[in-house]
Amino acid sequence: MDDGTLHIYTYRRTPATDYITGHIAANIIGCRYTITDNPAEAQKADICYSPTRIGDGLHIHPSGLLEKPEAYDIGNTPVGMWQGLPTLLHDGIGDTGFDLFAAAFFCLSRMEEIGAGTLDRHGRYKPDASILSRLGIIGRPIVDEWCARLGEMLSRERHIHLAPRKEAQRIVTIDVDHAFKYRHKGLLRTLLGTARDIVHGDKAQLRERISVMTGAGRDPYFCFDYITQALSGDRPDTRIFIHAGPMGRYDRKSHHNREFDAAVKALSADFTIGIHPSYHA
Repeated sequence: MDDGTLHIYTYRRTPATDYITGHIAANIIGCRYTITDNPAEAQKADICYSPTRIGDGLHIHPSGLLEKPEAYDIGNTPVGMWQGLPTLLHDGIGDTGFDLFAAAFFCLSRMEEIGAGTLDRHGRYKPDASILSRLGIIGRPIVDEWCARLGEMLSRERHIHLAPRKEAQRIVTIDVDHAFKYRHKGLLRTLLGTARDIVHGDKAQLRERISVMTGAGRDPYFCFDYITQALSGDRPDTRIFIHAGPMGRYDRKSHHNREFDAAVKALSADFTIGIHPSYHA
């Protein structure tokens, strides 16, 4: 078909297949698309996602992951190279040499984290356990890179009409976990903190604490004026997330005071303010 629309044939449709093909076509490559599992339409498809090549479209060989994600052995994911890019689910078959659709689903869904046995002390998945970390690409937009090459092939060989390249956006996000280091902690916590400094012999922190509490120095954590000044130039899209959870072992909040309320209100005039969940949220 040569109408500018991307026609995809898949030998087996699943929710995972529908999701990832639609996401790549509409949101990354930027084109109109159709998807079918009707063999009668396979000959004219621009992409044939099937164990065997049908027609003259681009052939992507399925790995089986999208058919049964829960049964796939993630630990033995084969890797390789395609057009200078590292790949996952590589088998050397088809026009890409790897299951691009399933590899993209693997990365975007973060499948490795489901049922992972390697967690940190807070129960979180350790990034260094990821195959992307082992390949040295965990910081790269590798799915976008794969799809950019796929889009070039489709435009050149199948005359698919692609949307103009999206411009990169710079979005600054700031999490405010602790607005104050010393101030607005209450009398008991202030006394206990002072006693701890004395017992541990932490003279530097004791001097800093006394300076802040007597009004001679600034609280080192209270930096909202610095944030405003630092972002006052080109003013990128900035979202500031304020901790709003209850007190806890890892949540030493101190936002129930007028000084903090006034600072947040001032920030809201220039930046988007959101809620930062607590440790137990």
